[in-house]
Amino acid sequence: RRGYGRGENRSREKSWHEEVMSSLINQSLQNFIEGAGIASGSGRFFLHSSPAAETSIIECAKSDLMDVVKALQSMNRAQSEWAKSTREERAAKILKFLNEFAAQLDCARAELAVTTVFDIGMPLRLAETRSIPAAIATLRETIRYFEKNQTGFVANGNAAVLLGWTDPLVGFCRRVPIILASGNAVCVKASSRAPRTIAKVSGLMIEAMKRADLPLGLFASLNGHGAGDEEVGECLLRHPGFKTIYWVGSSDRALTARRIAEEHGKRFHFAGSGRNPLILFDGFAEAALDEIVDNIAASITDPHGIGPFRPSRLFIQDPIYKAVLEKLRLKLESLKMGDPFDRETQIGPIPLKEASNFDIQTRMAISETGHLVTGGQRHGLLAQPTLIRDLTNCSTLQSEELSGPWATCASFKYPHDALKYANTSPLGLAGFVLHPDRAKAESTAMKLEASRVFFEVPPMWPDAFAVDSQAVKNSGNSADGIGAIYSFGQWRSTWIV
Repeated sequence: RRGYGRGENRSREKSWHEEVMSSLINQSLQNFIEGAGIASGSGRFFLHSSPAAETSIIECAKSDLMDVVKALQSMNRAQSEWAKSTREERAAKILKFLNEFAAQLDCARAELAVTTVFDIGMPLRLAETRSIPAAIATLRETIRYFEKNQTGFVANGNAAVLLGWTDPLVGFCRRVPIILASGNAVCVKASSRAPRTIAKVSGLMIEAMKRADLPLGLFASLNGHGAGDEEVGECLLRHPGFKTIYWVGSSDRALTARRIAEEHGKRFHFAGSGRNPLILFDGFAEAALDEIVDNIAASITDPHGIGPFRPSRLFIQDPIYKAVLEKLRLKLESLKMGDPFDRETQIGPIPLKEASNFDIQTRMAISETGHLVTGGQRHGLLAQPTLIRDLTNCSTLQSEELSGPWATCASFKYPHDALKYANTSPLGLAGFVLHPDRAKAESTAMKLEASRVFFEVPPMWPDAFAVDSQAVKNSGNSADGIGAIYSFGQWRSTWIV
């Protein structure tokens, strides 16, 4: 059990979760094409091991070009059928689908929480109280937006969505329904590190499409790997049948993927990594400062849910620097690590690749003038919450999203110093400004190079996803939010004069 507790009650609860998992997916993940689960055309598969339970290893269909072609054939047939109905009929069916899908998600909360834990090791408590509610709330926001904008609904062609591993349920619900609502048939490529959740939510989506009488071929879901000429991710980027690509994942891979997509005449929308600054000013009352420290600790140690939005570069004003550092150290050391199915667990395991990156990055930080405040070790796939102070702003880690539950910390004297340090990174996904004077906080935020700036930690969900904020630097290439994704899917190049 990877060193987790072996108490009788906990073992019984764990066994129940494993039984639920077997009943959900039956230890074999297939592709979904035209509403049916099918194996890959080549018959190949890859193995996915859960970070939450080493005994939970499943076979996943390993898709390639043959499967992409099958999905496209199904999508094209569905588009032809879809075009026979009027715009008003299509819009009414889409609206019914969105409401049915929200209801399906609501009914499957417990099952979705289990699949999320098995996929990425997110503690069950966080899955139940944050990830699932955020996904449903985001979908409700999608419904509200579509109700106001459905008059512009037309058919737009085929789009591919390549999802990342952090909180796959929110990633799916935040993009796939609104892309379908914008008039596109959608093919989703699940992350090879998070296939279970996408398989479960794909099944729910297909059921909602059936109830709304949508052509089932408008949606497809493929498993497999991303990079490599014969891998499904590369095939989606290159195949002429897709004219729009949506990417969610690391910025370095996104930049490479964008080059490939643009070389093949595609439009490319990406949301990438975050190396997000948090600027904390002096002046808070002691009780408020304690609460802020607790929230910061909870945020930086959550690579699963908050993921790319979590603060990972902390800049603290000189008068409170040492005090906050000590408070943060004590808080991080008090957080409970362990079995993600234990509802008292605050830090769960991370996927193997992320665990390896955690080791590499923490060693690099210490070698580049960083000083270890706490943590830095890993027990299996459980990485200790880690804080490293005084890492140089010229470090290569300023341009990389951190893997695992850790952050870097430095002091500043004046606001312009904090902004200079905070804006060093080539990544600009999100930022946090905490000041007892809201007007001064907003003045600082206006100069922060980030697509979203929050004045509390952690950010409120699903607001971080719904707001149409313009991505900056290497963290994205266009506006990112429900309305922006809808508009991107309804692109036009024809002018009637």
